This record gives sequence, C-alpha cells and structure tokens, in this order.
Amino acid sequence: MFRTDLALEAKEMVHEASGKTTEIEGVKAESQERDGLTITTVDILNENGKKALGKEIGRYITIELPPHSSFCEAYYRLGCIELKKALLSLLDLNKNNEVLVVGLGNREITPDALGSLVLQKLIVTRHLKTLAPDAVEELGTVSGIAPGVMGMTGIETVEIIKGILEKTNPSAIIVIDALASRSTKRIGTTIQLCNTGISPGSGIGNTRKALNSTSLGIPVIAIGVPMVVDAATIAFDAIYESSKPTAEEFLKNIPDTLKNMIVTPKEIDKILVNMSAILSGGINTALHPIPLEELSQYTG
Repeated sequence: MFRTDLALEAKEMVHEASGKTTEIEGVKAESQERDGLTITTVDILNENGKKALGKEIGRYITIELPPHSSFCEAYYRLGCIELKKALLSLLDLNKNNEVLVVGLGNREITPDALGSLVLQKLIVTRHLKTLAPDAVEELGTVSGIAPGVMGMTGIETVEIIKGILEKTNPSAIIVIDALASRSTKRIGTTIQLCNTGISPGSGIGNTRKALNSTSLGIPVIAIGVPMVVDAATIAFDAIYESSKPTAEEFLKNIPDTLKNMIVTPKEIDKILVNMSAILSGGINTALHPIPLEELSQYTG
C-alpha cells in the first residue's frame, strides 16, 4: 500500500481496499466541521485496530485546514486555537509541569526542517525560572531541543533525549516532525497530533528508534504536518480515473526508482513558514497563559 503517517488516511485506505465504509473493528472515528476546518479523531482501541491501520494503539487528532493558497490571518488564528485544544486534550498539564519540546528533522533540507523552525519560535523559559523567576512567574516551564539527524550527529535521537531527561526531568515531551501523506491535497494543510509518540524518519522509510512513553518513561505527544508524498502516489492518482487499477496491481508494475522517490511542492518554503507559525502559536498558547495576539511580544 501507499505510505502515509496519518491515521486518518490509513483508515481511508482500508475503506478503499474493501470497498466499504463500515466501521473497522478496533477503530473509532469521529469528524467535526468548525469554522471551515475539519477535525477528525481516530481512536485505535486494541490490537485489531492496530493491525487494520498499521498504527499504534492510541488517539490521533487530525486538523485539516483549507489549501495553503488560501492561508490568511483568520486561518492562522483558527489553526492555532484548534491545535491548542487538541494538545491540551491529549496532555494533562498544570502550572508546575515542565515540558520538553523536541524539533526533529534535518534543518538543511526544507521539507524536513519543520521541527527546527518551530523551535526557533518557541517560548523557552526553563533557564529563566532560575535566572529571572519574577519575570516569568506566570509562564509555564518549557525547554526545547532540535537534535538533528543521526547522519549528522552519529547518535540515535532517543539516546540524546534520554540524556536530556536525566538532567532536566520534564513531565512530558512534545515531538514535532514532518510527515508523509497519501494525498497531495494534505501536504501543508493537515496537522496530526497523537499520544503514541513517533519513529523519526518513518515518513520516508528511514525509521529510527521510537520516541514514546515506553522508550522514554513519560508521556510523549507527537505533532506533525505532511510535507512530502510518494511519487508513486502521484502517478497512481493521475491514471486512476482512466484505468482504475487497484493499488496492489499498480505497485506491482511500477519501477523501483519510482517507489523510492519522494516529492514535495515547489511552494514548500512558504508552506513551511505558514505551518511552523501555526504549530508554534498553538504550542506556545497551550504551554503558557498568553493570548494569541500577544505572542509577538515574546517571540519577536
């Protein structure tokens, strides 16, 4: 089947393959429309659901925005608000909790730089709680790290994070990464949050050791945005209407070079800036009692 990091798309592909839209055993899904945005919650309840969708047991919340060409201040605000709601529904926080935010990916490659760019706009306060406690008394305790990729550091990301945990002892971790989608329409328009953690590089088939509550010992919330799609997916969508092959038939007959090719839009720089703004805005307002309108006073 085609590669996707989105639980929503995994569910859709099961329905496409079976030709049915009935409920999938072990999976519960619900969608809502709010102010032009679609919010879908997919709960994978047990091993049956895990096997059907190929995703870990847990909750996946997907926020779908309009096409990036329609991006404006209104959608920025709505995206931040919905992201904040979703994050707080997955993460039980109080004022005394400390949160570590991890921006994954390779900052030298544009479609993989989402995590590091969000970190640049993050309001970090852990150091100020000691150096200037009065100035940040009302703010949450937040630290951040963009560890890069193993090809640059020679160290598994999970090992870097474990080393940080030994010194900082946070209550929870938020991990940000670029994802892969089954649909070109969801590139740069969809945000997925889940409480199951993430395997760095899984979107392009370069899976590293997982970052989750099992490997790290504390809650891990993963937030991602699709930034790439398989070339094979584009080719399949282009010919589907004329010949309607099954996914299995199509993948069996395409060259391996096409199977291994990853594609990103030419507007990826603009998409990256827009989506990193929404992610940082939603995370900052979730972790700190700061109105969205006042964020620029803290982030510049």
